[in-house]
Amino acid sequence: MKSIFRIIGLFVLFSAGFVWAKEPTQSVVLRPGFWGKPFQSQGLSAENALNFNDQKPAQPKAIRKSPKRALLFSAILPGAGEFYAESKWKAAFFAGVEIGSWAAYFYYHKDGANLENKFKIYADQNWSKERWLQWFNALPAEQKQTFAHALPNTKTQQYYEMIGKYMEFNAGWDDVKNPDPDIVKQDTSKKSLFYMELRERSNRALKVATAMTAIVLANHVISAMDAAWTAKVFNKTVKQKVQMKYIYLNNRPVFMAQLKTEW
Repeated sequence: MKSIFRIIGLFVLFSAGFVWAKEPTQSVVLRPGFWGKPFQSQGLSAENALNFNDQKPAQPKAIRKSPKRALLFSAILPGAGEFYAESKWKAAFFAGVEIGSWAAYFYYHKDGANLENKFKIYADQNWSKERWLQWFNALPAEQKQTFAHALPNTKTQQYYEMIGKYMEFNAGWDDVKNPDPDIVKQDTSKKSLFYMELRERSNRALKVATAMTAIVLANHVISAMDAAWTAKVFNKTVKQKVQMKYIYLNNRPVFMAQLKTEW
């Protein structure tokens, strides 16, 4: 779990480096001489105003979305960069994947941890190392040497795995009565089978939780890359035009500006 946060953190820091680069200044550049004679003259005839309106208006740069910022936003929170680039459907998708993945992680991780606690309690109540040692110590020396697995002295993960996985430890289960030396060739304990089923369910749930963390990481990376691409597409499709002209209002020339956006 800690590793997934470390990877996401490193990816966010790496992405932030792109944003620290200086963004180009966006401004409206007016044609030289724009504030010329029309404002200096005492009056403006309709003919002069018409001629001025026929001149080509100044074209400002279109509003742009920074791909670098979009990448950083989605690297931190999937979908944020897409929302910044005004792609709300994709923003909802990546945010939904993020929320769903974390919800699934917490659900399966909790389920797996509960089952793990359950099978450990079950083993402690129904399997005894002393009972198994009593059977093991009664075996002939040559048969003891055939055993390939040594049980840990402490109750580690390996300890709980071995007592159910290998039949040579069946004699430790309390439902095995009068075990004979050939018990290692028989699956005589029903409790060991139930115990292994609990372990399998726990492991399966924890594996799903681990898979969810991988999806979370992939979602951050994919969303960040998509956000940068979406911002670039936005910059190519959005066009803005500013028309500047004079009109007559109450027999006086008035300067007007009109902003038009096209997709």
